[in-house]
Amino acid sequence: MIPLTLWLGVANLVQLLLGLGRLAILTRWLGVEHLGNLGYALALVWIADMVAQAGLSTVMTRDVAAQPRRDGALFGAVLGVRSALSVVAGVVVGQL
Repeated sequence: MIPLTLWLGVANLVQLLLGLGRLAILTRWLGVEHLGNLGYALALVWIADMVAQAGLSTVMTRDVAAQPRRDGALFGAVLGVRSALSVVAGVVVGQL
């Protein structure tokens, strides 16, 4: 029987190697200058995603666990807030 820790270690190693291979392929295909542009675009998307999510998944999980009968209302509220924050993030990124 292989312990769970070993499986997690192997999975992390495989993920690391696949990421390294993806980066090598992207670098060869895009070149140094365009890879920098891709990194800049991904950084902007990451920032917009952070603003759009605003930690709402953990808040929703906590509130649904505390009040399971209100899960539909909580989901709707989180969906509305995330939609509004996504629009704000899109406008901000569009202005940069």
